[in-house]
Amino acid sequence: MKINKDKILFWSWTLLVLVIYIIIIAISTKAKEYNGTNINLTVNSMNDILSLNSDSNSTIQAASSDFFLMRNQNGDIVYGIPRIKPLGWDKKYYFLAGPITISDGKWIIEQGSFALNLTNIKKMNLLVIQKNWIIALKMIAIFIVTLLVWVFVIATYNSAKEKSEINKRLEDESENERI
Repeated sequence: MKINKDKILFWSWTLLVLVIYIIIIAISTKAKEYNGTNINLTVNSMNDILSLNSDSNSTIQAASSDFFLMRNQNGDIVYGIPRIKPLGWDKKYYFLAGPITISDGKWIIEQGSFALNLTNIKKMNLLVIQKNWIIALKMIAIFIVTLLVWVFVIATYNSAKEKSEINKRLEDESENERI
């Protein structure tokens, strides 16, 4: 049984690209996890759902240059209220929420982007989860890029192989002409 080198290379390359694609998807769509008694981060309505777990209620304070709103599954709402800008604030508007006490659970960022500070006397666990449509868009974009790389390498290999075969035929022909 003759082993076809080209088939082995093709399937090895295909498997490698597929494994890399799966790893990139797993890394880029993974929820970000924060732990501690004081958590600071920036969230936005384009892709963030917050899942907060702690043994006691947490205190939230948030600020932004635009209106923002987040809601949990119990119907609780946290939103920014226009305030006088603090010294050094270079944006036109200043919206502030809190400090107020919030409960655990899933919080959906419905509008805006804002800096968030969560505090608790006990350790908190916060997962920042991307919304499904953002994950789908990332998967499609990564798939397209991966497919293009896969096709490019296959085309480059085939082109190099054809050039090699042409050069070999020309060398054979020139050698036959010498004889």
